[in-house]
Amino acid sequence: MGIISGGGALCVILAEQCALLGLEVPKFDEATAVDLKKDLVPFAPTPWNPVDIIAGSGSPASIPTITEKAIQLPYIDGIIANPVPLISNSVNGLCVSEEQINVVTEAAQSIADLSVTYDKPIVVLIDHTDEIMLNIFKKSGVPFYETPEECARALFALNFYSEFLKNNKIKM
Repeated sequence: MGIISGGGALCVILAEQCALLGLEVPKFDEATAVDLKKDLVPFAPTPWNPVDIIAGSGSPASIPTITEKAIQLPYIDGIIANPVPLISNSVNGLCVSEEQINVVTEAAQSIADLSVTYDKPIVVLIDHTDEIMLNIFKKSGVPFYETPEECARALFALNFYSEFLKNNKIKM
């Protein structure tokens, strides 16, 4: 599984939750890590998986870009993405520009589109106060949860179901 998040601690917690369920979070190959590093701020750690985009300093637009690169890898069976929650700030009384809202909205729609394009599950870890992003994920059928544990369990179930379909040659 691939993990893309806006915080190092969340990366660790998500990886641990996946490991507890027997889901592998494989280290990216060197070429992939070098390529992904180009999409991060200069002081971000090398993205070996999980990928820490450094909350507050990375662009929301980098999450779909990184997610797309990771989901194409043959050894990544699914993704847990944790989009940067700029929009939730507007709910909490902080000023968010229309440009920021558009960037985050486009990022959320891009993430939603990736699960269809690559036929691999994407689960989103998101605060439920982020109504604009939630509506995009709801409309697109992308599962979203508030806790790392829920995300890992959902990805485990989706992966198990996908393997069942493949092993029994059932086409959806």
